[in-house]
Amino acid sequence: MKIFKKLLVAGGAASIAFTACSIVDEYDQELVDRYEQAVQDEKDSVKQAEQDRKDSIANLDSATCPETFTDTRDENVYDIVRIYDPEVDSKARCWFKQNLKYDAKDDSRCLDDDKKNCKVYGRLYLGSAIKKGVCPEGTRVSTSEDWEHLLKVVDPDENSSYILKNAEEWIAGGTASKATDKYGFSAVPGGFYDDDEEEYTEEFHNDGHWWVYSKDSFKYVRMSADDNLYEFRTIDAYNSEGIGLSVRCVLESNHSIEADTSSSEGDKSSSSEGDGEVKSSSSEGSSDTESSSSEEVDPEDVIVPQNDVSIDGVSQKGPFIKGATVSVYELDNGRNLSPKGTAFPTEITTDDGKFKLSNLKLKSQFVYLVAEGYYRNEVTGKGSVAPITLRAVSDLTKMKTINVNLLTHLEFFRAEYLVVNKGMRVSKAKIQADKEIFKNFFIDATEFKAAEKLSVVGSSDEDAALLALSVIFQGDFTEAQLTDVINTFKDEIKDQEKGEWKNDSLKTVLADWVANAEFKDHFKSIRDNVEGWGLGKPGNFEKYLTNFWLTMYEMDPCTSASEGKITWTENKYSKNKKESKARFVCKSGNWELATDLEKDTEGWTSGKDGQVKNGKVNTDSVYVYDGAAWRKGNVLDSTLGIGACYTKANRDLKKSATDGEWYICDMDSAKWVNTHNLNSYFAKFTPDDKIAFLNDTKTDVVNDTMIDPRDGHVYRTVKIYYDNTFIGKKDSLIWMAENLNYEPKPTDKAYGQSWCYGDLDYNCEIGGRLYSWTGAMNLDTKYFDIEVTSKYDVIFYRDDNPELSEYGDNAVVDNLWHHQGICPDGWVIPYKVLSSEEVDTYGKNLKTALQKVWKNTDNTLGFSAIPSGYRTAEGSYTGAGTKFGMWTFSNDYDATKALLMIIDDVEAYVYDDVSKHIGASVRCIKIPD
Repeated sequence: MKIFKKLLVAGGAASIAFTACSIVDEYDQELVDRYEQAVQDEKDSVKQAEQDRKDSIANLDSATCPETFTDTRDENVYDIVRIYDPEVDSKARCWFKQNLKYDAKDDSRCLDDDKKNCKVYGRLYLGSAIKKGVCPEGTRVSTSEDWEHLLKVVDPDENSSYILKNAEEWIAGGTASKATDKYGFSAVPGGFYDDDEEEYTEEFHNDGHWWVYSKDSFKYVRMSADDNLYEFRTIDAYNSEGIGLSVRCVLESNHSIEADTSSSEGDKSSSSEGDGEVKSSSSEGSSDTESSSSEEVDPEDVIVPQNDVSIDGVSQKGPFIKGATVSVYELDNGRNLSPKGTAFPTEITTDDGKFKLSNLKLKSQFVYLVAEGYYRNEVTGKGSVAPITLRAVSDLTKMKTINVNLLTHLEFFRAEYLVVNKGMRVSKAKIQADKEIFKNFFIDATEFKAAEKLSVVGSSDEDAALLALSVIFQGDFTEAQLTDVINTFKDEIKDQEKGEWKNDSLKTVLADWVANAEFKDHFKSIRDNVEGWGLGKPGNFEKYLTNFWLTMYEMDPCTSASEGKITWTENKYSKNKKESKARFVCKSGNWELATDLEKDTEGWTSGKDGQVKNGKVNTDSVYVYDGAAWRKGNVLDSTLGIGACYTKANRDLKKSATDGEWYICDMDSAKWVNTHNLNSYFAKFTPDDKIAFLNDTKTDVVNDTMIDPRDGHVYRTVKIYYDNTFIGKKDSLIWMAENLNYEPKPTDKAYGQSWCYGDLDYNCEIGGRLYSWTGAMNLDTKYFDIEVTSKYDVIFYRDDNPELSEYGDNAVVDNLWHHQGICPDGWVIPYKVLSSEEVDTYGKNLKTALQKVWKNTDNTLGFSAIPSGYRTAEGSYTGAGTKFGMWTFSNDYDATKALLMIIDDVEAYVYDDVSKHIGASVRCIKIPD
């Protein structure tokens, strides 16, 4: 097999070069010029004569060969190209224009095992298939004689493969860009297959290889993109079994009719301005080519226009925009779709898609139009980013205004098949094609007018159907994807008996997009886009879109009788199929995507307050009956062993039977909240009334608010009464009922001495800031740096005149009552009022009032302490959810330590051995009047 591979890449054809010699050396330059011109004229004359002969051959009547051949084994239809020159052979050979596509099972392959390649390049056949005779009955694998005849007719002297190559399929660059396919042979680079190595040619766009049948040996023809030569090569019988090459079939002799040599000149038609390529009747007709016919034409088929013709219309997907082109071609007659003559082009100069051609001299009333350019996208409302091509065919005796749109484009290919293979006239084929196309999208087009009369901005039902068709194909596709979908559709319906589109998978992709567009109310934006063009108000295209996806989903329309019904689609290709858990609910005449609550609680009756159930569709989802209806719950409602959190259980505190943690029912979020989760729910107040998060005050206390003028923060306040042992009677203090959350500015001595728990800003919003003792006292940090020489090791910070103060390592505050610290004006840091003997009087009440805030307290005093935790001297954080620490300005007997009022899970107490470097909360007291 390695030998064969080398043969495939090595050149084997000989080439001959000619060198011109000058016979004039010293004559007058003018004579030299005249001589050279005469020689050139003679060469040109000979060359033109030869070209005329070739054009005559190329344009001979193709009626001596059938236009197509149908392989009855698989219903593949092949175009036929006729190769004939009476000077070479008296008989014409009728070649398949495409490589054979018949599936010979183990004897054939698709290139790269991709079925899409089979459509373009045909199959690759092993030598075993050639032995068996792989071509259909009535044809043969092309022989050496067939290829030699082909080359003698089309290229007797030049040995140039350019004229046989399909220009679109060979790789760009080099000699490949010169491919012309002049005779319509359409050779494509199908590569090869090596069965022993189980691999394909790496760059199949470079080479094409075709089996050449011979009784004595296995041969093949090779064409390469790298040069313009043909090569005939031989493979030994052993290697042939493992090599896969393309096959071109030729009709047997009974299909190759004796040519009427008298017609070789007399029936010759003038060449078009194109490249001279002869298009078969089943080509797409996209080039300005010529195909004449010598058959007798029924006078009813052709009516030669007596006067110059004008044609106008609109090119639409949405409307084509300025710069797009429209070209008009004549057709031979009303019994085929072969374009003839020169193209009549025009350019669209506005953004409404309108075009007009005037003073056309036509020999047939049947015309073929091709529109190409950018267009307005009805789905996005924007211009396309790439051009597309649409086609139309029409009869000028029936109309002079011809619109080119998606329907006329799809119609063309289906109608072409019906004309060529079913013998229909063009007009009848068009009508049938339109009905079949619309039927694939569940639209009855029985009473619709001709496709070229429709407009996407028209108000009629058929106009609306055209717009719906355009929307369905467009979807969210790019222009390249749109073209691919259009081509897939036209290719898959054109040869079906009833024009049915059986690609349910792709069809469902379109339906899914349409359904989703309706659910998202996208139909309205499409209508707004179209009406925004200012070209008309479209009809009810929405009904066609809805019917399309409903029918694909096998669902009935939403009516009053089905109001509230929940259903699903059994379409196995849909992304919304039953297994996806998508459900649809009928509401006010429209189907909508059902919410989880709707589909999971369908059919449920009223429950018991706090009852918990799992969803019908989403079985992992939890639902709670709350008040008078079911609502979405939380997984904790079913896993904590304490029942559901619901309205009547708001602020209930319960201990979980599964994890031993305490949880509170927070109906603001409708779920259980772990009481140790500081950064979510402790001390959460509403912006307006500043009500405590856990429980409202149940005793007769005075609640109010104050505003910190430094940052505008509003704090709740509470007046608390207590026994003042200093004055021997009841007294009261107004406390902040929230932790201070003032962030010191650079001008404050406390700047840089406060933090948010965990260094997370949102924790400050919940638990206030944590301050070091010097930060709380608003003392400069150098308080800790200066040594003191006083024998008492004490120095005073004068609250009334800071300039007179001195600093020392163990300084204390001299004003026992009125030290403001970091508090706002008029408010001070709390001082120590509790001795160990007083714990039973005031301290016990404090403990009871505060400790129970997170242990089912009634918050009797309204102090609303929260377990905001603290920051260690080393900079870590701890205690959130279990401890509340509040600074006093009092020192212990050791002036390096301070007193901290602490509340934890067990008790409330004043701790007198706390480092002044830790971070704790601050509660300010209003200075008494």
